[in-house]
Amino acid sequence: YCVSTRAAPVFVLHSAYLRAGGKSGVPGVRYCRCGGCAGVIFSVLIRLSCIVNIMLSDSPTNCLVVMARVPQAGQVKTRLMPVLGRVGAMHLYTGLLTDTLDRLSQSVQYDRYLSCAPDVRHAVFHRYHRHGRWKLQQQPSGDLGMRMTRIFSLLLRRYKAVLVVGSDLVNLGSDEVEWGCKALATGADLVIGSTHDGGYGMIGMKRLHAGLFRGMPWSTPRVANITLARARRLKLQVSQLHGLQDIDTPMDYYHWRSGRLRENTGSRILIP
Repeated sequence: YCVSTRAAPVFVLHSAYLRAGGKSGVPGVRYCRCGGCAGVIFSVLIRLSCIVNIMLSDSPTNCLVVMARVPQAGQVKTRLMPVLGRVGAMHLYTGLLTDTLDRLSQSVQYDRYLSCAPDVRHAVFHRYHRHGRWKLQQQPSGDLGMRMTRIFSLLLRRYKAVLVVGSDLVNLGSDEVEWGCKALATGADLVIGSTHDGGYGMIGMKRLHAGLFRGMPWSTPRVANITLARARRLKLQVSQLHGLQDIDTPMDYYHWRSGRLRENTGSRILIP
Protein backbone atom coordinates (compact mmCIF):
# COMPACT_ATOMS: atom_id res chain seq x y z
CA TYR A 1 0.00 0.00 0.00
CA CYS A 2 1.15 3.55 -0.65
CA VAL A 3 2.58 4.95 2.58
CA SER A 4 1.26 8.39 1.67
CA THR A 5 -2.19 7.96 0.11
CA ARG A 6 -2.95 4.37 1.27
CA ALA A 7 -3.84 3.47 -2.33
CA ALA A 8 -3.62 -0.25 -3.10
CA PRO A 9 -1.91 -2.24 -4.49
CA VAL A 10 1.40 -0.52 -5.36
CA PHE A 11 5.13 -1.13 -5.83
CA VAL A 12 7.34 1.80 -4.83
CA LEU A 13 10.02 2.80 -7.34
CA HIS A 14 12.26 5.80 -7.84
CA SER A 15 10.01 8.87 -7.51
CA ALA A 16 11.24 10.49 -10.75
CA TYR A 17 10.29 7.36 -12.69
CA LEU A 18 6.95 7.23 -10.94
CA ARG A 19 6.13 10.85 -11.62
CA ALA A 20 6.98 10.28 -15.26
CA GLY A 21 4.14 7.80 -15.39
CA GLY A 22 6.13 4.58 -15.43
CA LYS A 23 4.21 1.37 -15.92
CA SER A 24 4.91 -1.92 -14.26
CA GLY A 25 4.32 -4.21 -17.18
CA VAL A 26 2.65 -6.60 -14.73
CA PRO A 27 -1.11 -7.15 -15.33
CA GLY A 28 -3.25 -5.91 -12.50
CA VAL A 29 -0.40 -4.03 -10.80
CA ARG A 30 0.04 -0.26 -10.91
CA TYR A 31 2.78 1.95 -9.45
CA CYS A 32 2.21 4.84 -7.10
CA ARG A 33 2.56 8.27 -8.77
CA CYS A 34 2.04 10.47 -5.73
CA GLY A 35 5.75 11.00 -4.99
CA GLY A 36 5.09 10.82 -1.26
CA CYS A 37 6.41 7.31 -0.91
CA ALA A 38 9.86 8.28 -2.07
CA GLY A 39 10.28 10.87 0.69
CA VAL A 40 9.20 8.46 3.40
CA ILE A 41 11.40 5.66 2.03
CA PHE A 42 14.38 8.05 1.82
CA SER A 43 13.85 9.08 5.45
CA VAL A 44 13.79 5.42 6.53
CA LEU A 45 16.99 4.70 4.61
CA ILE A 46 18.75 7.63 6.29
CA ARG A 47 17.79 6.27 9.71
CA LEU A 48 19.00 2.79 8.76
CA SER A 49 22.29 4.26 7.55
CA CYS A 50 22.80 5.97 10.90
CA ILE A 51 22.15 2.71 12.73
CA VAL A 52 24.66 0.87 10.53
CA ASN A 53 27.29 3.56 11.11
CA ILE A 54 26.81 3.31 14.87
CA MET A 55 27.17 -0.46 14.70
CA LEU A 56 30.32 -0.19 12.62
CA SER A 57 31.81 2.43 14.93
CA ASP A 58 31.77 -0.15 17.72
CA SER A 59 33.84 -2.56 15.62
CA PRO A 60 37.59 -2.57 16.25
CA THR A 61 39.59 -0.31 13.96
CA ASN A 62 42.84 -2.03 14.95
CA CYS A 63 44.11 -5.45 14.01
CA LEU A 64 46.63 -7.77 15.65
CA VAL A 65 48.41 -10.47 13.66
CA VAL A 66 50.36 -13.30 15.29
CA MET A 67 52.77 -14.98 12.89
CA ALA A 68 52.95 -18.69 13.65
CA ARG A 69 54.34 -21.88 12.19
CA VAL A 70 52.80 -25.34 12.34
CA PRO A 71 54.20 -27.05 15.48
CA GLN A 72 56.09 -29.83 13.74
CA ALA A 73 59.14 -31.67 15.05
CA GLY A 74 62.29 -30.54 13.29
CA GLN A 75 60.64 -27.40 11.83
CA VAL A 76 60.34 -25.08 14.84
CA LYS A 77 62.90 -23.78 17.37
CA THR A 78 65.67 -25.47 15.41
CA ARG A 79 68.41 -23.63 17.33
CA LEU A 80 67.13 -25.28 20.51
CA MET A 81 67.18 -28.81 19.12
CA PRO A 82 70.77 -29.51 20.32
CA VAL A 83 69.49 -28.89 23.87
CA LEU A 84 65.91 -30.16 23.74
CA GLY A 85 65.84 -32.49 20.75
CA ARG A 86 63.37 -32.27 17.89
CA VAL A 87 60.31 -33.27 19.94
CA GLY A 88 61.26 -31.19 22.96
CA ALA A 89 61.74 -28.08 20.83
CA MET A 90 58.34 -28.70 19.23
CA HIS A 91 56.65 -29.01 22.63
CA LEU A 92 58.29 -25.81 23.82
CA TYR A 93 57.16 -23.94 20.72
CA THR A 94 53.60 -25.28 21.08
CA GLY A 95 53.51 -24.06 24.67
CA LEU A 96 54.87 -20.63 23.74
CA LEU A 97 52.34 -20.30 20.91
CA THR A 98 49.27 -21.31 22.89
CA ASP A 99 50.33 -19.22 25.88
CA THR A 100 50.74 -16.18 23.61
CA LEU A 101 47.34 -16.70 22.00
CA ASP A 102 45.65 -17.12 25.39
CA ARG A 103 47.16 -13.89 26.72
CA LEU A 104 46.22 -11.91 23.63
CA SER A 105 42.64 -13.24 23.44
CA GLN A 106 41.32 -11.11 26.28
CA SER A 107 41.09 -7.61 24.80
CA VAL A 108 38.20 -6.30 22.72
CA GLN A 109 40.25 -3.35 21.43
CA TYR A 110 41.43 -5.14 18.29
CA ASP A 111 40.56 -7.91 15.87
CA ARG A 112 42.87 -10.93 15.93
CA TYR A 113 44.39 -12.86 13.06
CA LEU A 114 46.56 -15.95 13.23
CA SER A 115 48.85 -15.95 10.19
CA CYS A 116 49.78 -19.60 9.73
CA ALA A 117 52.67 -21.20 7.85
CA PRO A 118 52.68 -23.21 5.75
CA ASP A 119 48.87 -23.50 6.02
CA VAL A 120 45.94 -23.25 8.45
CA ARG A 121 45.10 -26.94 8.83
CA HIS A 122 46.78 -27.75 12.16
CA ALA A 123 44.51 -28.62 15.10
CA VAL A 124 46.07 -25.96 17.35
CA PHE A 125 45.09 -23.23 14.91
CA HIS A 126 41.55 -24.53 14.53
CA ARG A 127 41.04 -24.78 18.27
CA TYR A 128 41.47 -21.01 18.59
CA HIS A 129 39.46 -20.36 15.45
CA ARG A 130 36.53 -22.47 16.70
CA HIS A 131 36.34 -20.43 19.88
CA GLY A 132 35.66 -17.39 17.69
CA ARG A 133 38.59 -15.41 19.03
CA TRP A 134 41.00 -15.72 16.09
CA LYS A 135 40.60 -15.50 12.33
CA LEU A 136 42.89 -17.81 10.38
CA GLN A 137 45.01 -16.57 7.51
CA GLN A 138 47.54 -18.52 5.47
CA GLN A 139 50.91 -16.85 5.72
CA PRO A 140 52.19 -15.44 2.41
CA SER A 141 55.28 -16.88 0.78
CA GLY A 142 58.74 -15.31 0.66
CA ASP A 143 61.22 -14.21 3.31
CA LEU A 144 60.05 -12.59 6.54
CA GLY A 145 60.10 -9.11 5.04
CA MET A 146 58.01 -10.12 2.03
CA ARG A 147 55.52 -11.92 4.25
CA MET A 148 55.07 -8.94 6.57
CA THR A 149 54.78 -6.56 3.61
CA ARG A 150 51.92 -8.62 2.18
CA ILE A 151 50.20 -8.95 5.56
CA PHE A 152 50.27 -5.18 6.16
CA SER A 153 49.23 -4.46 2.56
CA LEU A 154 46.18 -6.70 2.83
CA LEU A 155 44.92 -5.72 6.28
CA LEU A 156 45.57 -1.97 6.08
CA ARG A 157 42.85 -1.88 3.43
CA ARG A 158 40.38 -2.76 6.18
CA TYR A 159 41.87 -1.44 9.43
CA LYS A 160 43.28 1.92 10.46
CA ALA A 161 46.23 0.29 12.23
CA VAL A 162 47.83 -3.15 12.10
CA LEU A 163 50.29 -4.70 14.54
CA VAL A 164 52.28 -7.85 13.77
CA VAL A 165 53.88 -9.87 16.56
CA GLY A 166 55.80 -13.10 16.98
CA SER A 167 54.42 -16.22 18.58
CA ASP A 168 57.17 -16.86 21.16
CA LEU A 169 57.34 -13.68 23.26
CA VAL A 170 57.08 -14.67 26.90
CA ASN A 171 56.25 -11.18 28.19
CA LEU A 172 53.92 -9.83 25.51
CA GLY A 173 50.33 -9.34 26.64
CA SER A 174 47.25 -7.31 25.82
CA ASP A 175 48.65 -4.29 27.68
CA GLU A 176 51.60 -4.05 25.31
CA VAL A 177 49.38 -4.47 22.24
CA GLU A 178 46.93 -1.85 23.48
CA TRP A 179 49.89 0.48 24.12
CA GLY A 180 50.86 0.03 20.46
CA CYS A 181 47.31 0.73 19.27
CA LYS A 182 47.12 3.88 21.41
CA ALA A 183 50.50 5.11 20.18
CA LEU A 184 49.41 4.76 16.57
CA ALA A 185 46.09 6.47 17.31
CA THR A 186 47.83 9.45 18.95
CA GLY A 187 50.41 10.36 16.32
CA ALA A 188 52.97 7.60 15.89
CA ASP A 189 53.60 6.37 12.36
CA LEU A 190 55.46 3.29 13.54
CA VAL A 191 55.57 1.29 16.77
CA ILE A 192 58.28 -1.24 17.40
CA GLY A 193 58.78 -3.60 20.32
CA SER A 194 62.47 -4.46 20.43
CA THR A 195 63.88 -7.66 21.88
CA HIS A 196 66.98 -8.26 23.98
CA ASP A 197 68.86 -9.84 21.06
CA GLY A 198 68.73 -6.80 18.76
CA GLY A 199 65.63 -7.75 16.81
CA TYR A 200 62.01 -6.87 17.36
CA GLY A 201 58.96 -8.91 18.30
CA MET A 202 56.27 -6.36 17.52
CA ILE A 203 55.87 -3.84 14.72
CA GLY A 204 52.84 -1.75 13.83
CA MET A 205 51.88 0.98 11.40
CA LYS A 206 48.96 2.88 9.89
CA ARG A 207 50.34 2.98 6.37
CA LEU A 208 52.57 0.46 4.65
CA HIS A 209 56.27 1.41 4.61
CA ALA A 210 57.64 -1.52 2.64
CA GLY A 211 61.16 -0.07 2.66
CA LEU A 212 61.45 -1.04 6.32
CA PHE A 213 61.50 -4.71 5.30
CA ARG A 214 63.51 -4.85 2.08
CA GLY A 215 66.99 -6.36 2.16
CA MET A 216 66.93 -6.81 5.93
CA PRO A 217 69.54 -9.15 7.49
CA TRP A 218 66.94 -11.11 9.44
CA SER A 219 67.97 -13.12 12.53
CA THR A 220 70.91 -10.81 13.27
CA PRO A 221 71.43 -8.34 16.15
CA ARG A 222 71.21 -5.41 13.73
CA VAL A 223 67.55 -5.73 12.72
CA ALA A 224 66.03 -3.24 15.19
CA ASN A 225 68.75 -0.60 14.69
CA ILE A 226 68.55 -0.81 10.89
CA THR A 227 64.76 -0.54 11.05
CA LEU A 228 64.94 2.55 13.27
CA ALA A 229 67.57 4.15 11.01
CA ARG A 230 65.34 3.61 7.98
CA ALA A 231 62.37 5.07 9.87
CA ARG A 232 64.41 8.20 10.64
CA ARG A 233 65.30 8.60 6.96
CA LEU A 234 61.60 8.33 6.12
CA LYS A 235 60.89 10.95 8.82
CA LEU A 236 58.48 8.63 10.61
CA GLN A 237 57.29 9.33 14.13
CA VAL A 238 58.35 6.24 16.10
CA SER A 239 57.20 4.91 19.47
CA GLN A 240 59.43 2.16 20.84
CA LEU A 241 58.82 -0.46 23.50
CA HIS A 242 61.92 -2.04 25.00
CA GLY A 243 62.48 -5.36 26.71
CA LEU A 244 60.40 -7.93 24.86
CA GLN A 245 61.78 -11.43 25.43
CA ASP A 246 61.77 -14.32 23.00
CA ILE A 247 63.36 -17.76 23.32
CA ASP A 248 65.50 -18.59 20.32
CA THR A 249 68.87 -19.80 21.58
CA PRO A 250 70.08 -22.19 24.30
CA MET A 251 71.19 -19.16 26.34
CA ASP A 252 67.69 -17.65 26.08
CA TYR A 253 66.28 -20.97 27.22
CA TYR A 254 68.60 -21.30 30.24
CA HIS A 255 67.90 -17.72 31.29
CA TRP A 256 64.18 -18.31 30.97
CA ARG A 257 64.29 -21.51 33.00
CA SER A 258 66.33 -19.82 35.69
CA GLY A 259 63.85 -16.96 35.90
CA ARG A 260 66.16 -14.30 34.53
CA LEU A 261 63.81 -13.49 31.65
CA ARG A 262 60.86 -11.31 32.63
CA GLU A 263 57.74 -13.31 31.88
CA ASN A 264 54.16 -12.18 31.57
CA THR A 265 52.09 -13.29 34.54
CA GLY A 266 49.73 -16.21 34.16
CA SER A 267 51.97 -18.26 31.91
CA ARG A 268 51.15 -21.96 31.61
CA ILE A 269 54.08 -23.07 29.42
CA LEU A 270 55.23 -26.62 30.09
CA ILE A 271 59.02 -26.52 30.41
CA PRO A 272 60.65 -29.52 28.66
